[in-house]
Amino acid sequence: MDKLEYIKLLEYINQLLAKSSTVLILLGILVLGVYWLRFFQLKDLKKKFDYSADHEVVTLKWSGIFIFSGLGLFLNTLFHEIVALNYAWFFIRLLLGAAIAGSTYYIYITLLRGLYVTYLNNRLQKLRYKPRISPRTKLEMKLLSEEEEDVHLDAGMQAEEDIFSFDYDVWIDERSDYIKIEKYDGRKLALQCSKCNYFTLKVYKEAIISAPTFEEKGELVKIYRCHYCKHTEKNYFSVSRLKKNLSS
Repeated sequence: MDKLEYIKLLEYINQLLAKSSTVLILLGILVLGVYWLRFFQLKDLKKKFDYSADHEVVTLKWSGIFIFSGLGLFLNTLFHEIVALNYAWFFIRLLLGAAIAGSTYYIYITLLRGLYVTYLNNRLQKLRYKPRISPRTKLEMKLLSEEEEDVHLDAGMQAEEDIFSFDYDVWIDERSDYIKIEKYDGRKLALQCSKCNYFTLKVYKEAIISAPTFEEKGELVKIYRCHYCKHTEKNYFSVSRLKKNLSS
């Protein structure tokens, strides 16, 4: 390939990379836009909680992949005059672009898994405990305490709370007696990691050590793993005795 053919090929590659870069960056912005549009369309606070808990970090991850990939392609359209001097500069620019885009994405994903997840957890807590509005009276409802809510939960719900498999919030409108029960998956609720101090510790797996019987309680172990520093912890829980069916 002579010098003129190389320059023409380089110009074609630069144009292709520039267009691809634009598409990827716009795609990353579109992913974010669709997520936030859907989030603000939700009116129910519990639905907002579930939507954010399930999709926000994943959405930011994929948006980052598209945007930083686009950045890497864009960097490979720069310094055209220098790259045109020699074939070697093309590969040097390729490696430098990939290295810069890759390193910036690594910093981004590290912050996402640590600081942002902690921020998200705080935001989710505000969504969870923000006063609910009664559909009957349009007034704020009262969140019952752990002791007060038990009367509104059946035996199965209470058993789920005992082993922290699920957590229930009971809201009541004391003027109309309207009750709203919200269920939260314990595996999605992040705890503070004792090693890195980020709120990124979640249930990784669980197992029954000893099954409960009618005479004795059982025991359950839950293994938590930090999504940021990969630290693991174990917690042991007592499982309530089985209850005999007294119905005739």
